[in-house]
Amino acid sequence: MGYFDYSKEPRSDIAFVDMKSFYASVECVERGLHPLKTSLCVMSRADNSAGLILASSPMFKKIFGKSNVGRSYDLPFDIKTRRFSYYNAKKQGLPTDSEYVRYIEEWAKVTFIVPPRMDEYIAVNMEIQQVFQNYGSPDDIYPYSIDEGFIDLTSSLNYFVSD
Repeated sequence: MGYFDYSKEPRSDIAFVDMKSFYASVECVERGLHPLKTSLCVMSRADNSAGLILASSPMFKKIFGKSNVGRSYDLPFDIKTRRFSYYNAKKQGLPTDSEYVRYIEEWAKVTFIVPPRMDEYIAVNMEIQQVFQNYGSPDDIYPYSIDEGFIDLTSSLNYFVSD
């Protein structure tokens, strides 16, 4: 097998942008809340016991141990009363001691559960796409999803980074 000289290959500088907890972050910013310090969940049909968790803030994920895409009945608290759910806790193997119950209920009381607003998320995404154009031409911007994308910086990086 021969030697392959990679220095002769074309070189590109590509940035990948992933907007952390995008829907939840948009909702926090719209409310003047810190997206990393606020417990917020974007839930469709929250009035329904099978409400679908579409997005959640990093703090919500940390406190309640839930990622995106779950159901309201999977939470360790009742979303209407904000009281600890012993049934859900036992079903999921969570502790039920008084300290943990108090911890969950305190966070449940200050957790925002909001309905999705896709029009708003699309509008914010469009604003972000405009910011991307400060770093690359529209032809060099490749949206992947509403909260992810690539920017080919090959032809523009030298304007921002020397050498």
